[in-house]
Amino acid sequence: MPPLEAEVQDQPPLPLEIPAKSGPVPPPEPFIKKFIITGNPDPAHISTSITERHNLTMRQSMRRFTRRTTGFSKRLREHGYMVALYSVWFNFVRIHKTLRVSPAMAAGIETRLWAMEDIVALIDSRAGPPRKRGPYKPRRPRPQAPNSN
Repeated sequence: MPPLEAEVQDQPPLPLEIPAKSGPVPPPEPFIKKFIITGNPDPAHISTSITERHNLTMRQSMRRFTRRTTGFSKRLREHGYMVALYSVWFNFVRIHKTLRVSPAMAAGIETRLWAMEDIVALIDSRAGPPRKRGPYKPRRPRPQAPNSN
């Protein structure tokens, strides 16, 4: 059996292809297809950057969206409640740094800045009176450990 180097030398050299234009080459078809849902936006300015920024802010503000945390939601309904509470806090209580008012005030929906007490009062007004709790189950007495004297 001849050495491996001889097999490599017998093959013709590969042609070198030099691209005419340097830089990244766009894919033949776009990966993302853009659809206009409402309004009449300029197609040159359609972007997901605003949505991605909002998702990042939500993930950084609520630890239940990050991994390896004890503040996760065990039930989907509870997770939905937390997202709704965050949404109200973000739009009505939190002061936006560049707007210097809450987003609801900037949009003209609200005239004053809410406090967390306003959200609690809103939740309490919708919850109704507390229900009567049922009877408690009696505890079983613990078995006594035998004395080994």
